[in-house]
Amino acid sequence: MQQWIAPILVLTAIGVAWLVQYLLEKKRREKLLAFAEELGLEAYPELPSEDRSLFRVFPFARRGDRQTSGLTVVIDDGETRVVLFDFQTVSGNGKNKSTRNYALSLITDGGFKAPYLEMVPKTWGIKLGKLFGGASIEIPDDPSFSNRFRILGEPEIEVTTFLNSARRAAIGGAKIKSFSAAGKSFLVEHEEKKLNAANVRELLNRSLALCKSLR
Repeated sequence: MQQWIAPILVLTAIGVAWLVQYLLEKKRREKLLAFAEELGLEAYPELPSEDRSLFRVFPFARRGDRQTSGLTVVIDDGETRVVLFDFQTVSGNGKNKSTRNYALSLITDGGFKAPYLEMVPKTWGIKLGKLFGGASIEIPDDPSFSNRFRILGEPEIEVTTFLNSARRAAIGGAKIKSFSAAGKSFLVEHEEKKLNAANVRELLNRSLALCKSLR
């Protein structure tokens, strides 16, 4: 009988942990949806199909082996559309399985126009990769910005022209981890990992402020 005690205790602990996580997630969703309703915002359990198609333009949508969009909050005045949503990626399986959560903003604005570009933080891996042929667009008059972000895009001259001093200051000063743009839309990865009732207002305001600065 004693030989079964340890496995039973392990399974019980796993079950309790799962239940606690489930209840916390349920509470987070309920609070966020109630807050969105209070503000008069559109809210969805996942990214709407029209926004999903636009999101797929960006490489971020293909991170990991499996991707799932989650809670989504939308504000749209006819000129600017801000889609704030949870995004999760899963890589590997079993012991090698890795799950990552992100809070993203997908913004479309009639006054915004950009070439295709992608900016991610220059980790040590990326900096070392550059020595062995990794491509990154440099901003000659702003080495600190070039050292902070790996910049990819085309045509290169349009990317460097778009990233003028005012836009570099707006992107560099925002609390974001990565930035991508294409045409009238851009994608922002926030520092936060998930949406909740406490941060959604700030993330929407941050997205709108960045949009205004980039026009």
